[in-house]
Amino acid sequence: MAKNALEKYNEKRDFRITTEPPGKTARSKKSKLAFTVQKHGATRLHYDFRLEWGGILWSWAVPKGPSYCPQDKRLAVRTEDHPLSYHDFEGLIPANQYGAGPVMLWDAGNWEPLDDDPEKSIKEGSLKFILHGEKLAGEWALVRMHTKDKNRENWLLIKHKDMHAIDAEDKGYLKKADYSVKTGRQFDEIAAFRNTEKEKNKTKGTKSKKGKSKSGFRDLHEKYKGPQLATLVSAPPKGKDWVHEVKYDGYRIMVFFINGEVRIHTCNGHDWTDKFPVLKEAFEKLEIGSFVIDGEAVVIDEDGLSDFQSLQNALGESDMPMQGYFFDLLHWDGEDYTKRTFSDRRKALENLFKEIPDGPLYVSEIIEGKADKVIDKACTLGLEGIISKRTDAEYVQKRAKSWVKSKCVKRQEFIICGFLPASDMPEAIGSLHLGYHKGGKLSYAGKVGTGFTYSIAEKLYKKLKKLKVKKPPFDQKPDTRMNGTTWVKPQLLCEVRFAMWTATGKIRHASYQGLREDKEPESIVKEEPKTMKSQKADKNKIIKSVTISHADREIFPQAHITKGALAEFYAEMEEHIMPDIKNRPISVVRCPGGIDKQCFFQRSKGKGMPEHIYTIDINHKGKTHDYLYVKNITGLVELVQMGGIEMHPWGVQIDKIEKPDHIIFDLDPDEAIPFEAIKLAAQDVRARLDNLGLQSFLKCTGGKGLHVTAPIQRRHDWETVKSFCRNFARQMEADVPDAYTINMSKKKRTGKIFIDYLRNDFASTAVMNYCVRARPGAAVAVPLDWAELKDLDAANQYSIKDVLERKKKNKLFDYPQIRQSLTKEILNEVQ
Repeated sequence: MAKNALEKYNEKRDFRITTEPPGKTARSKKSKLAFTVQKHGATRLHYDFRLEWGGILWSWAVPKGPSYCPQDKRLAVRTEDHPLSYHDFEGLIPANQYGAGPVMLWDAGNWEPLDDDPEKSIKEGSLKFILHGEKLAGEWALVRMHTKDKNRENWLLIKHKDMHAIDAEDKGYLKKADYSVKTGRQFDEIAAFRNTEKEKNKTKGTKSKKGKSKSGFRDLHEKYKGPQLATLVSAPPKGKDWVHEVKYDGYRIMVFFINGEVRIHTCNGHDWTDKFPVLKEAFEKLEIGSFVIDGEAVVIDEDGLSDFQSLQNALGESDMPMQGYFFDLLHWDGEDYTKRTFSDRRKALENLFKEIPDGPLYVSEIIEGKADKVIDKACTLGLEGIISKRTDAEYVQKRAKSWVKSKCVKRQEFIICGFLPASDMPEAIGSLHLGYHKGGKLSYAGKVGTGFTYSIAEKLYKKLKKLKVKKPPFDQKPDTRMNGTTWVKPQLLCEVRFAMWTATGKIRHASYQGLREDKEPESIVKEEPKTMKSQKADKNKIIKSVTISHADREIFPQAHITKGALAEFYAEMEEHIMPDIKNRPISVVRCPGGIDKQCFFQRSKGKGMPEHIYTIDINHKGKTHDYLYVKNITGLVELVQMGGIEMHPWGVQIDKIEKPDHIIFDLDPDEAIPFEAIKLAAQDVRARLDNLGLQSFLKCTGGKGLHVTAPIQRRHDWETVKSFCRNFARQMEADVPDAYTINMSKKKRTGKIFIDYLRNDFASTAVMNYCVRARPGAAVAVPLDWAELKDLDAANQYSIKDVLERKKKNKLFDYPQIRQSLTKEILNEVQ
């Protein structure tokens, strides 16, 4: 069947010309079904959505691309089936070929059918499934439309309502997500590249005017996109497995060299070759093949120390002194060195530099001695600090603990958010207001008023004047006097040296060191040192008889919370969590690599899950699906071991799946709504329920809003309970239309609080009591006594540490067991 399905694909293509793979049936080597989305600039721009089944890829062309808004149903035109080998195709289909134009791998991952027989579902015209992609996640559906044209199948690609769905179309989403998940290139870059793989093979060996390969740089750039970054620690690690180097005060650079041609990139991948003319000229004189090396561009002052401000003055100047110190080798003459140990890479780097004359290119020196004496000596010499590296570790293109940095002084980058003019020079900077990101929000870091020369102060004034805005860019207004401040867009970065952080998160005794152009504002966070653990310590932990692998992996990078710490927290909170989750169907947010990596939503058990995670088949309206549930704390800890962070239980227990045992009103505010208004809304819900004779309880969600929950006896079905909640919310909207809405559309919610009654429907969920949210900051969803509402500052104010402190002081509030019901009188009163 699959073979015949690919005949149409093969008939349309000339594989002597196009680089697309020939249509051959194949069996996937992976246990999971693949899906892919390819942005395709053919006659009309569209997105090709493909699902693996039966050795081929079912395919649809989606002209407007996918949308996370359930109301935004996207046309999907069924096209010919494609071979499995097409799932990661990216490139340029040549002119005069079918589908001529650029193809970018926009998204890829795996999918799970929610129907027992997907082939039957396709024939019937309705396929439901879950996507686990880098960009697309959650539940989706493809639904066939009725059309008179028998040669054309029109379908709709629809996002189901779940935790990933949004209330209104995000018109900028596709633009923000316009990059390849395979190469990182943007669509325009692929469209502009005319040298397809087959053309490259035909012209293999052709040279540019200088006799160098045209495509070699592209291949190297794709393979080595970024450098390894060091983790800040409070003290350098000890032991024979570590060596130490000077921490330079300059610009981190990656040098790509191919037979006399050179490209010099920053750590963010920006091509700054022309900004380092002295280094560029030195490399261009070499005749030693090809390599990729990692190092730092610096300017050495008269005391022999690297000076960042002097380096800035030297950028782009061919007659200014500049040096390059290199400390790692990634590639040499076609051979990848990143999988080798640091010791092996270091020896190879030294061998490479035997062919490179001294000045201005050098190999960084290794500092011999014990760690504590090395850092003391570095600080005595006036160095910024040292970098320590494990001798047996591979090179990884991310921040890792095999490289750690110890600083003599506190120093880091900040975002410039405003300025005060100099008192004696109105066209110059007197001081700068600084910021950094904390929990996904821009926070105030204090100001810096020293370290400027007159020239620098004038140049900064001219730059910042162009970025002027009316209001402070911070998410919360700083608790500092700001009279006379000119606020600016938070775009420029500067490096600052300072003495300490205050308890309120501001820097003291700061000195300006220079602008930074090699990083992005979004990457600037407070650098906090970590304590190095013994390398002999077991990286796994046993918690509630469950072995937590990679327990020291930070799954909340900004909050520095590890996988093991999350498991320990849930185990510690067993008696408070389990009544809310035991024997209830649950949906889980899994982030195996941490919250800054791929996360996905799961409700079915799937293959390979541990024994204490159970599954139940639930039949509803003639359809049956399997759902997860746990019986004890061991099952919950096993979910954490599998990468689970958030647990969202249903409002029912598995023994009576059609009879809810509580109702929930989720108060979800518009961004502009102050938290005090949300608190008043919660009190309003409570008062209205009280008038009906229903006792209710409060919960911070760990997000923006609050939940008001009322336990009920299991007497009514989902439809009755949902109808009551809808009518209750509708009454609130009718009474105070300026404050409330039950319309989930974002346009209708502007300036209002959305009363989400949809939590009270079959398969709907609410966040678990004491659940840690999979968001920067790791806020916890906490049940509260109504008396605590008065002093509550935000729905996400509680951390793991706060909750454990409340537990220690016996201040935790758990919902009491009460008997109350939705009586006929109550149902009749709310209609």
